[in-house]
Amino acid sequence: MLPGCSPGKLVAAGSTPSFYKQIRLLCGKRITGEVLYPAGAEAPFRGMDIWLEVTQCNDREIRMPIYIDHKIYRTLILGRDENGYSLRHENKRPNGTQADFSLYGGHTTEPDTGYLLVFPADGYTKQLMGPEMNYVWSLAFDNERTTLSYMAEVDGKLNLQLDFNLTSQVAQ
Repeated sequence: MLPGCSPGKLVAAGSTPSFYKQIRLLCGKRITGEVLYPAGAEAPFRGMDIWLEVTQCNDREIRMPIYIDHKIYRTLILGRDENGYSLRHENKRPNGTQADFSLYGGHTTEPDTGYLLVFPADGYTKQLMGPEMNYVWSLAFDNERTTLSYMAEVDGKLNLQLDFNLTSQVAQ
């Protein structure tokens, strides 16, 4: 098990704990994933192993590296504060230093439903990526909490969806 993580079980459907609590219960787990969108020949990472690790969990921040074929694609940083939740994307160079295009993301504007968090791009992200396009990221559980989805939209159109199968958790 990873340091800073405590084991737990997902809460059964029907009750609605905070989204953050549900993710934190996955701490120390590796979860297999797949590209749901785009599909077919256009699918990025086609034929590659994809997984998510839920690491470094505390009351304010959870780090979730996404791996593509044994290399970190990016690390999702889910933060929690008195105003809701934030999602940052940490990108690093092969030598481990912070990439120039990193820590973009947004902050929730809607209440926590326990199933869905939506992160419209914040001011820093609009400066970094350009204000002419609308970027929105989402994290969602399906109704049975057997799938965790990461979605990226540009101008209201789905650009990428990765689904992680929560029934395939492997302790680290």
